Amino acid sequence: MSERSSRAGLRHVLWLVILVTPAAAYGQATSLFPPSLAITNYERILVGEQEALEAGAFVARVSDTTAGWYNPAGLALVENSGIGASATGYEYDSISLEGLQRSSGTSSLTQLPSFLGAALGKDVLHSDFWRIGFSISKPISWSQSLGGGTESAPRIAYSSGVDFSTLLPTISVALAPARSLRIGAGVGIAITTLSEVQTISAQNLTTTTANAFLRDLQAGGSIWNLTGNLGLQWDILQNLMLGVTVRFPGLKITSSGSIIGQNVDNNGAIWSQRFFRDEDASFDFKLPWDVNFGLAWNSRVFGVEADLRYHSAISSYAMFDSAQPVQIVTTAPNGTPVVTNQPFPTVQNGAKQVWNWAIGGRVNITEAWSVHAGFFSDYSPTDTNHQDFFRAVNMYGFTTGARLAGEHLSGSLGFALNWGSSNQFTVGDPSTGQTTTTRLSIVSYYLLYAIAYKF
Repeated sequence: MSERSSRAGLRHVLWLVILVTPAAAYGQATSLFPPSLAITNYERILVGEQEALEAGAFVARVSDTTAGWYNPAGLALVENSGIGASATGYEYDSISLEGLQRSSGTSSLTQLPSFLGAALGKDVLHSDFWRIGFSISKPISWSQSLGGGTESAPRIAYSSGVDFSTLLPTISVALAPARSLRIGAGVGIAITTLSEVQTISAQNLTTTTANAFLRDLQAGGSIWNLTGNLGLQWDILQNLMLGVTVRFPGLKITSSGSIIGQNVDNNGAIWSQRFFRDEDASFDFKLPWDVNFGLAWNSRVFGVEADLRYHSAISSYAMFDSAQPVQIVTTAPNGTPVVTNQPFPTVQNGAKQVWNWAIGGRVNITEAWSVHAGFFSDYSPTDTNHQDFFRAVNMYGFTTGARLAGEHLSGSLGFALNWGSSNQFTVGDPSTGQTTTTRLSIVSYYLLYAIAYKF
């Protein structure tokens, strides 16, 4: 590829990021929020020693410390007290734009904990009837950055960094009213944080004009929601098991937000400047109702489970809002500045109803060794009416790995692949007036490892 075509491809990529939202929006105060790289898919992060290796299809079979996340009823099967932890040790994300030059992916060799849990068994509680457990899970985690630029006309510089995650500490209790029936409940606090820093600038210099613009944004928020879940496990037959869980959307406890942004536009002889700052802005992020159904066959030689996961729709609500005005300074051709104020353009968010599925299973090679695999869907909940902030990318995933189990200590090591793409959309290049049809694609690779200890 020639240097000229490479630069042209990079210009397309950068203009694409700028123009994912309607171009007309940049004439409004809404241009305080350039398009984000954040996605809100529910199934990206895999939890558990065995569970993560089987695509998380464990609602009916879970029987260890991860029950606090998958199904609290499974705690009733814990015999001896134990602790467990799992993580995504290595994550590589590759982002590409169909028909355009590949943008820079990111990779990092860092520990990304996704679960830590403990359960009290019969050795501590001295009961065959009930169990108690504690867990900290990180079901949502998305961190992505992108940067680039070009020296040829139009000169463009772009950088974006997004961090979006939810941390969920939970206390769970399980009861076994019958040998084949288990029920459980948990209560926890979902701590969701969002941070975004973006800068976009461009200059188009010709023999008669020198148009330029700058968009700079720093926005973030944190919210604590009180939430809980209920679960049931029923052994229909000796090896046939049914599991159901319901997770509540949550009740807001506290939240905080911050927005700092400025836009500068030079369009011919007119300069326009927009400034906004509110370090006490309103931030909200709502969680859906979750209902999971699982049907499993479990024996000493092998086990398999199919899960159906429902996430409810969320009506449109104000995610970022502020009582502070946006200050607009316009410099007319005669050089006289005119200062006006506009209300802050509320950033709306919402979610559509999502049905996901997962299939996973294991085969025991020996008493100690077992191999596992799974496949799952991860459809985006992003409503097409609310893509100003989050991207909509439907994804699928595959998992596999092996587990070594001892009398007290056990561990697992595995690999996961997650991929997907958005629908096609058309963007324009202001420098040529041409349009391009493209789609956003994401491929993620994970190294999974976990360890557990039974007393």
